[in-house]
Amino acid sequence: MLHDKRGFDTATNHFEAEALTEFIAQIPHGMIVVISSKSNEANAFIEHGFESLGSSAGIPNVPYSLIGVKGADVGTAHEVSGEAYIRLGHVPDVRPLALAVDWMEITD
Repeated sequence: MLHDKRGFDTATNHFEAEALTEFIAQIPHGMIVVISSKSNEANAFIEHGFESLGSSAGIPNVPYSLIGVKGADVGTAHEVSGEAYIRLGHVPDVRPLALAVDWMEITD
């Protein structure tokens, strides 16, 4: 079940970055979170609470995508940058799936 979906244009002004910070802060611990950014200007928001989602320290290259858990340890989220791509939207498949992917590679 999708609980919420928001967009933040952090390249436009600091108010959007503050709104993103507030949004991340209110996410309950244990919730799975998916985040994606597509432009260099979006780096402005990376410092705003991503560590609480398991993000590694530092500003990633963009495009950037993250699948993490609120309250997880730093560095435990699945992050991809530089060639990141996540497509979210309505899928007509009505099975109760937690996550559906076309392709995945897991490495150490």
